Amino acid sequence: NGQLWFVEARGGRVAKMDPETGKYTEYDVPVPDSVRNNALLKGKRDIWDLRRMGVDGNGDLWFGDQGFSRLIKIDHNTGKMTAYPFPAYDGHPYGTTVDKARNLIWVGEPNADKIARFDPRTNTVVEFPLPYKTAQKTVFVDPTQPNRVWYSGDGADGKGRLGYIEVLP
Repeated sequence: NGQLWFVEARGGRVAKMDPETGKYTEYDVPVPDSVRNNALLKGKRDIWDLRRMGVDGNGDLWFGDQGFSRLIKIDHNTGKMTAYPFPAYDGHPYGTTVDKARNLIWVGEPNADKIARFDPRTNTVVEFPLPYKTAQKTVFVDPTQPNRVWYSGDGADGKGRLGYIEVLP
């Protein structure tokens, strides 16, 4: 809708900016007190670690919250956020991309060595293990082959990795 959206990685906020006026609006990312207290008890210095956004076919934005291992959707009209916890608490959702044709959300889970697919219609997560340890930071749906999702990142051996998973229809 012409607005620029971004996450404040360590600030616990999402912001949008109107490029014509320069005005921006910030939205606080919700965290239940029980989750915040649990994180602080585990010695986390920074409880926020918000990561890369993807936009779905409705214009809503999705991003990973590494600090609490959840995927968050923000309604681009209202700013309302909905959080979806991930099965692997240590997965730390990072890069997010959207298959707009099917409205499926894909997320890299670098600490769990998996790529996850979230279906917002059913609120289900399917995780796909990767063949080697990698800290994938970027995922994207191949526009020419929508069953193929590419990822890249650093391997456990310090070398860069590029690969894909292909989900059979």
